[in-house]
Amino acid sequence: MMIASRTATTFAPPVMEARRWLDGVTFTKDRPLINLSQAAPVNPPPEPLRRAIAEVALNEPEAHLYGPVLGLPELRAEIASQWTSAYGGTVRAEQVCITSGCNQAFTAAIDTLCTDGDEVILPIPYYFNHRMWLDMSGVTTVCLPTRAGLIPDAEDAAALITARTKAIVLVSPNNPAGVEYPAETLRAFYDLCKERGIALIVVTVLIGGFSFFLAPLMGGGEGSLYLFVTLGMFLMGLTYGVIGAALAAPFPTRVRYTGSSITFNFAGIFGASLAPYAATWLQQNHGLTHVGYYMGAAAVITLLCILASGREEV
Repeated sequence: MMIASRTATTFAPPVMEARRWLDGVTFTKDRPLINLSQAAPVNPPPEPLRRAIAEVALNEPEAHLYGPVLGLPELRAEIASQWTSAYGGTVRAEQVCITSGCNQAFTAAIDTLCTDGDEVILPIPYYFNHRMWLDMSGVTTVCLPTRAGLIPDAEDAAALITARTKAIVLVSPNNPAGVEYPAETLRAFYDLCKERGIALIVVTVLIGGFSFFLAPLMGGGEGSLYLFVTLGMFLMGLTYGVIGAALAAPFPTRVRYTGSSITFNFAGIFGASLAPYAATWLQQNHGLTHVGYYMGAAAVITLLCILASGREEV
């Protein structure tokens, strides 16, 4: 059987290729494989979350039906409110669409903007899923080399724009480089796209005072608990996006990979591994509010350490 498919025009996902490296490999009990992946988990969710999902499936008939196409109105309104506050502009609920992650948002944006033969500019290094979807959509990827610190330059992008260019894609903090683009870089690209009449797709993240809402969210009923889990997973993704730049920047290029790897692992062993025990003790003895205070204090200490480092990249 012959299959003519655009899927064949792109490359195989590197994540699955990396998993195949483990085929036929065994690990001893004293040296087990430690899985550090976040976006492609190989283990099921914790039992309390599975029980909550089962409870919804059994007792809420609407969970099995199609919901609003653009997402739950309450969620869209909340996101619009938070983004308006965080970015200083005005975002209305009707301008918000809920998708199953950034990949679906990207595919929807490309399908809306582009047709066969159009071009989209991607700074190097780019997120492999973005290149794969452009290939499968018949859209030409135009690679934009980055400058010092893996920061793209709007003037370089301007030289690549043609009559077929429909969008420039910026991911900040960048995946896979971990670099967070400065405000002046984003402004320069915004001005360029506005001048040339093309779209600017920015995948970015924001963080708020999550620790101050810990107790109300976890103690406010089922809906609040779902919101807590959603925000918690979102903030975890944000942390892992920025940490690539924060850990790698202080090390010279020759030892950057080794230095950042050792730092990450030591931080996990001596810092993150103690956090669940501290949080459990605080909750049992003082309540959830003090767990929030603990998280807030950790965030303040982290910020002070970053400021004390004196490094602009961080």
